Amino acid sequence: MRVAAVVLLDRSLPTSEHQTALEGGLLAELGQRFGYRLRQLARPFDHSVSWISARLALVEDTREAGPLCTAWRLGSPAIHKRILDDHELSFKTQRRR
Repeated sequence: MRVAAVVLLDRSLPTSEHQTALEGGLLAELGQRFGYRLRQLARPFDHSVSWISARLALVEDTREAGPLCTAWRLGSPAIHKRILDDHELSFKTQRRR
């Protein structure tokens, strides 16, 4: 729990706008590792519950995109076409793996 306290203290200090890109990952880590709920995260971050939820959704979208990008990078032209033709199916396939 000490790590969470340090992170929350760090978030309460003035920060630059460039650090906001890390917020989603930080929120996800606090939620997963320490079990904080949306409301508990919203207070110290001075944001609404919906803002916290949206940030967490972005983190999940980013996690899903990683394997898809790898499939594109390593894939043949046929794989590229499949990804472009039906990206939703590609996401579903990656989730199953």
